[in-house]
Amino acid sequence: GDSRCHKEFNNPECGYDDSDCTKFNEMYPDCTIPLNPWKIGNGVCDYLFPEYNSEECGWDGGDCINRNKEMAEKYPNCNEEMIRFVGDKSCYAPLNTEECGWDGGDCLGIDYPNCLALSLSAVGDGNCDWDININNQGCGWDGGDCEKLNVEMKSINPDCPSNVTETKFINHLNNGTCEFETNLEECGWDGSDCEEINELVQSNYSNCTVKYSPLVHNGECNYITNIEGCGWDGGDCEEQNKAFQTKHPNC
Repeated sequence: GDSRCHKEFNNPECGYDDSDCTKFNEMYPDCTIPLNPWKIGNGVCDYLFPEYNSEECGWDGGDCINRNKEMAEKYPNCNEEMIRFVGDKSCYAPLNTEECGWDGGDCLGIDYPNCLALSLSAVGDGNCDWDININNQGCGWDGGDCEKLNVEMKSINPDCPSNVTETKFINHLNNGTCEFETNLEECGWDGSDCEEINELVQSNYSNCTVKYSPLVHNGECNYITNIEGCGWDGGDCEEQNKAFQTKHPNC
C-alpha cells in the first residue's frame, strides 16, 4: 500500500500489494522476473538488469526503448534480439564481436575466443566459478581462477583420466552432485559424490554398470539403463516400455 508494486506482495493473499500491483499485472501479465516491479516504467532505464529490459516487461515499461534504439543504430549489424545486452557491464560471448563493438566495450580485455560460456564477465574475476561452464581450457580455466582447485582435485584423484581432469568434467568432482560422467573408481566415484547412490543401486541391481547408477530411478527414463540388469532403469521406463510393446507387439 505504499504506491509501489512489490513482488513479494503481488499475490491474491496480499490483495496484489493492496492494489499497488493491479495496473502492473494488467499491463505486463508475462513480466514475472523483476524483484521490484515498481521499477518498470519509473522513468529510469534499468539496462544493467536485462530481465527488466525485456519484451515481456515492455522494455522496462518503455524506459529502455530509446536506449535500445540507440544501441541498434550504433551497431546495425549486431544481433537484433540481443542488442539490449550490449554495454550492460557484462561480457556476453555471442556479442563479443566487432559488429557488436565487443559487446559495447564490455568484453575488451577478456581474451578467450574459444570460451563458449554465455557470460564472460566472471572469467578471471578472482573467484573459481566452476559451476557456470568456464572452468575449462577454452576459458583458460576461468582465467586462471580455478587452477588451484583443479590441481587439488588432480592430487586427490591422481588416476582420474585426462578426459575428466583436462576437460569441463573436472567441475563434477566433489561438487555435491553425483554425475555419471565422473562416476569412476579412478575418480573416487565422482570425488565421493556417488558413493551412497552406488551402494543403493548395486544392492538392488548388482548387474547394472556402476558408472550409470545416478541414472537409475531418477524419475526419467534413460535409455542407457533401460535394461533388465538395471531393472528397466529402476522402474522409470516401465510405462514407456509397455506402451512401446503394445504398439509394436512383434518387435
